[in-house]
Amino acid sequence: MPSSPSPPHAYAYESLSEILTPSECDRFASTEGFTSGWETRRHKHEAVANQASHEARRDWLRLVGYTDEFGACNPPSGNWTALAMPFCLPERVWITGYIVECGFSLVSLLSFLLLVVCVWDGLAQ
Repeated sequence: MPSSPSPPHAYAYESLSEILTPSECDRFASTEGFTSGWETRRHKHEAVANQASHEARRDWLRLVGYTDEFGACNPPSGNWTALAMPFCLPERVWITGYIVECGFSLVSLLSFLLLVVCVWDGLAQ
């Protein structure tokens, strides 16, 4: 398995994230060998990313409205931020998780608006 290069900052990779075993990765999805030979890691501060996702979700509901998408915080698989950015500096995990959750909600809203426009366009013709 390839080893990770030394980090350019004061944090060691091992202090930021943990390597997931293949059995832990199987719960995410069938990768059909895509990740063979790669280290799959999860940030050790996943709970912070989850808190940020929940707060972003509450703010979205309060300021914009309901959405049925939940985005980055997925308890069965893990938080997207913690899985996709396992080397994020600990002091940046919260803001990164918040922004990512808002991004998922925004994409959901834009998809809905595109659907409405397409339906409206079809009705107008």
